[in-house]
Formats: sequence, C-alpha cells, structure tokens
Amino acid sequence: MKKIISVLGFSLLILAMLSAQNVPRGINYQAMARDAKGLVLADQAISLKISLLADKPEGKLLYSEIHDVTTSPLGLFNIVIGEGLAGIGEFDQIPWGNSEVWMDIALAQDQNDEFVSLATTRLLTVPYAFHAATAGVLVGDNPTEKLAGPYWKTNGNDGVNSLYQFLGTVDANDLVFKTNYMERMRLLAGGDLWMSKNSIKNLKDPVDMQDAATKNYVDVVLLTIKNLINAHVASDGDMSPTNELITGTNFNGTYLRITEAGTTHVIDLSSLDESAEVATALAKASQAASDAATALATANAHVIADGDWSASNELQTISKSGNLVTLSKGGGTFTDAVNDADADPTNEIELPVGGTNGQVLVTDGSGHYSWVDREPTYTIGLHPELGGYVFYVTPNGKHGLVAATQDQGVATYYEAQNKVSDPASHNTIGKNFKDWRIPTKYELNLMFLSKTQIGGFLNDYYWSVTPQNDSFQWFQDFSGGSQIGIAKTFTINIRAIRVF
Repeated sequence: MKKIISVLGFSLLILAMLSAQNVPRGINYQAMARDAKGLVLADQAISLKISLLADKPEGKLLYSEIHDVTTSPLGLFNIVIGEGLAGIGEFDQIPWGNSEVWMDIALAQDQNDEFVSLATTRLLTVPYAFHAATAGVLVGDNPTEKLAGPYWKTNGNDGVNSLYQFLGTVDANDLVFKTNYMERMRLLAGGDLWMSKNSIKNLKDPVDMQDAATKNYVDVVLLTIKNLINAHVASDGDMSPTNELITGTNFNGTYLRITEAGTTHVIDLSSLDESAEVATALAKASQAASDAATALATANAHVIADGDWSASNELQTISKSGNLVTLSKGGGTFTDAVNDADADPTNEIELPVGGTNGQVLVTDGSGHYSWVDREPTYTIGLHPELGGYVFYVTPNGKHGLVAATQDQGVATYYEAQNKVSDPASHNTIGKNFKDWRIPTKYELNLMFLSKTQIGGFLNDYYWSVTPQNDSFQWFQDFSGGSQIGIAKTFTINIRAIRVF
C-alpha cells in the first residue's frame, strides 16, 4: 500500500491544477490517480485529506477537510478545497494575508486505511485572490518584479527591501503631507522641506553631547524665526494674521528663507552653528581621558612591580668584563660560559655524545637532541629484507606493497587465505613474515603490469580479494590481463602480497 500511495503522490504532484475565480469561495483541484505500475486507477473510490498549514511544511494547522471521491474511467477526480467535510478550523478564517499557506495532500485508498501524506507545497496565486477582498495595502499600478512584494500595509510593514521599496515620488514632483485635508508639510522635489507652521514641538531631551549640540542649534534657529516674526508683528501693529504678506518659510542647512509679498529673503545662520566647536571639545575630552588612563596604568604597574614607591633604588646597571657579568647595588655576578668567540648564547648547540654508524641527530623542537636510527626509503625492485619484490611505493618511499616471488598454490577462494598464511607456501625470505594476504582487484592489476619483473607467474587465472557479488569473486587472467567474475568454488592460482 505504501508503494502505491507514493506513486499516487508523484502523479498528484505532476497533474494537480489550482485555480481561483474573481470572487473565490474555494480552490478547484483536479488530479489523476495511478498505481505503482503507472496504471490509471479507474472508477475507484478514494478519500483525500486536505490540510492547510501556516508558514512552512510542518507549520501550524490552519484548516483541514476530507473529500470522498470516485475516479473517472480515466482516473481523474475533481474537488473544491473549502467545500469538503471540515475537520479543524474554518475556511473563511484562514489568514491568507498574514502568512504563507502550505497545502498538504494525504490519501487513503480504502475507508479503513490511514491517510498517508503525498506532498506538501506552498500556495502562491490562490491566497492572493482570497486576500484581495480584505487587503489593506498600498500597491503601485504596475509594480516591477523588484517591487512586487512585500506590499505596503496601512497597519505596518515588515520584510521591506530598502533598495527598491520606499514612500515617495519617482519624478520631479513634490511629496505632500496633509491632515484634515489641509497641507501641513511639503518635501520639495529638490530636497528642501517646507512646513505650513513655524514650530517644531515635543523635542525630547538630549542623550549625548552631539544630540545636545543639535537641539541647541534647532532652538537657536526657532528663536531667530520667532524674533523675526515678532519684529514683523511689531512693525505691522495690527496683530491681524489675515493681512500678512509672508506666504512661506523654508529652512535648508544654515539658510532661512522667508517669502514675503512675493520676494524671498535669505538669512545666513551659519554663525550660530556650534557643531564644529562641540566636536573639537569632545575630541579633546576623549584624548584627556585616554592620557589619564595610560598614566594610571603606568603608575599601577610600577607599584605592583616594585612595591616601595622609592625612585632612588631603581638605578641598578649590568656590566660585563670578559666572561664576568655584574649587577650593581649588590645584585651579584655570574660567569658567561659562551666561548665560541661571538658572545651570543642563543646560537649554541651542545651535541649529545654517542650514536652509532648510520644514525641521525633529531630535535624535539625544544632544544633537546638525540641520536635515532635512520628511517629507510625504498624503490621499485627486489628487496629480500621485505620478503619479495616491491611493485608499488608511496611518494616518500617509506611505504608500499611487496609481492611474493612464487605462487602459493591453487585453491578455491574459500581456501585461498589459508594457503597464503601457511609458511610452507612461501620461499625462504617469505617465511620471515606473517602478514601475507590476497591482493585486491586493483593491486592484482598492478602485479600483472609488473609480472615479468616480479617473476614466477603462470599464464593463468589468479584470485583477488574483491567480491563481484555474494557468489562470485573477481580474478585476473595473467595471459591477457582481463578481469572477470568467477564462482568462489572454482580452483585457481594464488599470489600473496604484504604491506610495509
């Protein structure tokens, strides 16, 4: 049953189709059912369980329902997701706009079978159709691919890509801000900010020196604006706001612009900018704190190292006369044993005594030396001390493979290792070793390539230790070099190798 369902699941994945209408109340779903051999399940009753999950395939279950259907003569069936027998949740309450929705499809071929999950996939187009009726979003008329999501929502946004998504204009027009249908502020196309009233309220207290400098700068600017307005009122005298000729103010950087009777007056306020002075003062204060910390650390180090707070006993000196080194103020003397004429004790090596012919001197990296036997290296060729002919060596020459120089007889594969382990199967030099074994398929081919140099081979079959399957073993024909599988019960030749 599991095998059939898994194949059905594959068919459902390939053939499933989703659609939504202008005012969707459900999701049309069509699929074809097939058995494990790919044959259509025609005119057969099946049960489907649809589960809608939040955010991920193993996410929270939002809604589930069951459909009992009978396939058509072609194995097709149709259901409307949202109109089945509801199990958990309500279809109308699925939060299409707040999370990704994943659909899990499970099938039971018989009524008594358990539902088995076939596939879990993310729904894309359909959820947006369901969300369209209630979405509180701001979306462009023709969004590009980079702007297609996330949408701007009136109740807050997340996942915004600041490279492409923003509030504002994309042409040379002002951005207007209104409340109660009245313009309050305008961000001009050139970047200047215009406000309908000359006041900024509810500024918070500063939290650092730079913040304080900024607030002070703004306060001075606002006070200047207020004084200018008061001066205008004083010169006007009627206190009536309905007959004033000032139609707008604008502040950009250190310049204040006032438009009066069609004429714009520009006032330079740069003399009130104290940010540079504040920055200089902060830098000086930081350097003073750093200098104080350094001085304190130096004083503490002196107290810890000396402990007596006396500067008069810190004047000891070191001198050398010949090999005699002296520390003043009762510090004592010692003899420098360096006698190699360069007075440098760091380049002295005292070789250990002993050692035999052929040994080498090695160090442990900490200044200790000892005599050890030289580790030999080998090349391809006959090496009686290794038991036979070396037909393979590692790049450093210290390890490799040795072949016996005579066959170890004939036997079935099951008896071959016993032959190899028997000293009677080896010549005089081979009897000195007990780690002989049957070569692998790869090693046997290396031996074939050097069979003339190794010597003693017949133009016949030789066992490898590599199995072809449970009943057959690889062997190599030393007359032509081919490698073939043969039953392990056959009797063929054996040639042993060992590792050094």
